[in-house]
Amino acid sequence: MEQEELNRIVAENLAKYRRAANLTQLELAARLNYSDKSVSKWEQGNGMPDIFVLYRLAEMYGVTVNDFLCKHEEVALPDKRKGFFSRGMIMAMSVGLTWLVAVVAFVFTMLLAPDFAGPWLPFVYALPVTFIILLVLSSVWKFNILRAIAASALIWTALLSVFITLRFALPSAPNLWMLFLIGIPLQLLIVLWFLFRGRQRRGKKEE
Repeated sequence: MEQEELNRIVAENLAKYRRAANLTQLELAARLNYSDKSVSKWEQGNGMPDIFVLYRLAEMYGVTVNDFLCKHEEVALPDKRKGFFSRGMIMAMSVGLTWLVAVVAFVFTMLLAPDFAGPWLPFVYALPVTFIILLVLSSVWKFNILRAIAASALIWTALLSVFITLRFALPSAPNLWMLFLIGIPLQLLIVLWFLFRGRQRRGKKEE
């Protein structure tokens, strides 16, 4: 296959996949950190994005890099709702597994150590673990709002777990409530970080 023919096929596929994803050239350029002139040049066949850009586009559209190199009669993207549903199910199952472990630990503690005063502690520790899972998955899948919520919730549930553990182990310890003061600057840092990232994304879109 000649270079010009390959450029034409890639250009047609780039334009079709972009339109199928309901993106303008400017919106796509902002996501890739390129100019809309570059995107326009690729779709006109006057150049070709490098393999890294093609890989990012393939991930974005839910296809393979090879799909850009082959001629297609029609281009149809996978149903995005199925992707969200699948990711939601993965999150739900991961969180569910965490709480299953907590229930199992509670039951065995009650059976094997009925005199233990804190069989409910696994449920306390399951809270921060839940938000760790949500934070990791939302970061991987770029669910920014969920990531911000999970990061904030992780701070306070982790501090709550430490507070309850110390209250249980050292019931006479004074001023344990001061642990929660640690969460204030941490929460502020998270808010500032997400505001900074949001401003960065808006700046890239305006370029």
